[in-house]
Amino acid sequence: MENSTFTYNGHTYLLSDALTWQEAQNQAVSMGGNLVTINDAAEQAWLAATFVTSSWIGYTDQVTAGTFQWISGETATYTNWNADEPNNSGGNEHYAQQYSNGLWNDIAGDTQIAGIIEINSIANNAPTLTLFSEPVNTGTENSVVTVGFADLQAKGDEADTDGTVDAFVVKAVSSGVLNIGLSAATATPWDALTNNTVDAAHQGYWTPDSNANGTLNAFTVVAKDNGGLESAVPVQATIDITAPIIPPPSQNHAPILTAPDAIHYTDTAFADNFAPVVGSLVAGDADNDSLTYGIVGGTGIDYISMSNAYGILTVTKATGAYGFIPDSAAMEALSVDAAGTFTVTVSDSQLTDSKTLVIDIVQSSVTESVGNDKLMSTADNDVFNGLAGYLYTVGDAVKEYAHQGIDTAPFVSGADTYVFQDGGAVDTLVELVGVTAHSLNTAGL
Repeated sequence: MENSTFTYNGHTYLLSDALTWQEAQNQAVSMGGNLVTINDAAEQAWLAATFVTSSWIGYTDQVTAGTFQWISGETATYTNWNADEPNNSGGNEHYAQQYSNGLWNDIAGDTQIAGIIEINSIANNAPTLTLFSEPVNTGTENSVVTVGFADLQAKGDEADTDGTVDAFVVKAVSSGVLNIGLSAATATPWDALTNNTVDAAHQGYWTPDSNANGTLNAFTVVAKDNGGLESAVPVQATIDITAPIIPPPSQNHAPILTAPDAIHYTDTAFADNFAPVVGSLVAGDADNDSLTYGIVGGTGIDYISMSNAYGILTVTKATGAYGFIPDSAAMEALSVDAAGTFTVTVSDSQLTDSKTLVIDIVQSSVTESVGNDKLMSTADNDVFNGLAGYLYTVGDAVKEYAHQGIDTAPFVSGADTYVFQDGGAVDTLVELVGVTAHSLNTAGL
């Protein structure tokens, strides 16, 4: 035969005579080659443009029906079947031919057509790969990790003495799920025969097992050189997976209670009637938490109450509204200034602030009012401020008239001074010891 030869990627290609598939393969072997092995779309395009004729290729399922393999022994990484092929029409179509347009068809092996012979012009040494120095990439739990050719190349010790390593072939998936493709959107599940190569165009997209983290075994690979040869032993590729960072719970800020105003009462020398006081506790919270109010030592469910020497304080738990009911008898009995306290609180259920609510009771020097007053003297030297009017005594009693009411003052022995204001003048009445009945008309004093 005298057919033209062509060179592509370091290999020599030519057509055989018109022969059966096996005869064409025998002719190829006699020349140091095989019927062509087509490794990728680029090689297929070149072949279709170079050999514009229907011809044998080295793809056959003669060993196992339905499982096509390259006669060269190389791993099948690419196919270009015509629509609905292979179909084994007639039950004896076990050999592949390339149509003039480059698409493949399975036909019976006794058909006589030319075959494309491929000869490795230069002896090709297989590449080597023995380890990856560290994980080939990193990721987080339950997330897809992209592994490209550059990732594997950078971490591996791949080498080729007479060419270049231009791909890695995945031989097994160790854990998780691996898809391979041009993009994450178009990638399809790894397949040992048809979808197993990571190269400049195709990337791996690996997802670890659910909730797995640490340095995980992802998959094993071999290096593949530009001549189509692969390294001998698959090498484990690992990927570092970190657990997600769970942020700490946000800091809770304590509520701030505004100090409540003191509750003031004035205790006079009269029979006083002390009135209840209402108000509201005021608080703020930086976290806008729901707040509740109370009294230290108080009891109750919706309303918290507590008593002290001078009355009862009740606080509404939900709103902070409060009311103080004084103990008039206890406060009337005082002769000196006094104070009682309650410790009121606000809480956000975790943190609490407290302030003191003061009940302040002061004694007044005012001893007479417009009305029927009862002025009480003591054994000390007492001073009473009276109102304008006319005074006289009956026994140990002082009665004041002139539209100011009727006042009564029982006396105790002592040098007591009573000051009555009448028309701007200051009158002094001195009680004498042992005088039990006398009268005094203040008119004219």
